[in-house]
Amino acid sequence: MSPVRKYAPLALLTPLALLCDQLSKYLAVAHLTRGLTGGQGFWEAKHLLALRTAPFTVLPNFWDFRYAENPGAAFSFLAGVSAQTRVPFFYAVAAVATVAIGYFYVTSPDNLGVRRVALAMILGGALGNTLDRMAHGYVIDFILWHVGPHQWPVFNVADSFVSVGVVMLFLEGWLTRKLFPAVAA
Repeated sequence: MSPVRKYAPLALLTPLALLCDQLSKYLAVAHLTRGLTGGQGFWEAKHLLALRTAPFTVLPNFWDFRYAENPGAAFSFLAGVSAQTRVPFFYAVAAVATVAIGYFYVTSPDNLGVRRVALAMILGGALGNTLDRMAHGYVIDFILWHVGPHQWPVFNVADSFVSVGVVMLFLEGWLTRKLFPAVAA
């Protein structure tokens, strides 16, 4: 397989995921807070919960846009831990994950294009949330799904890219073992 074809998902999807994530977070800050009204730029805007506006309902009783700040990871994991511990830990995890994704991307067999697409999506999402941590000190979340009183934790576009990529990896691995056992061995 040509290097252009092998690295196309990484070169296209990773920056696309990062761009979609950061653009959506900018729009969330611009429309779900009053944080940009004082001439403050997106990268300088920090701790805007007190400036949060009313949620925007996309689908009643199911989907809202609501600004949130998550200093932790998924499901607010480690959100209560001190910043001196939490921040270096997340940077280390991001560095290790980036190296691991790069390794698995480079060593993936030519016939597993789905794996490369999934890894590129995961990397783009991970970079989007890491960029948030570097710029703001927390991750901007704004998508809320709920049914009645039950709600999923607020998330963002980067989380979506990571989640879809992980599901793709699991499905690719499962389908490869089920349909092509000789390839998986």
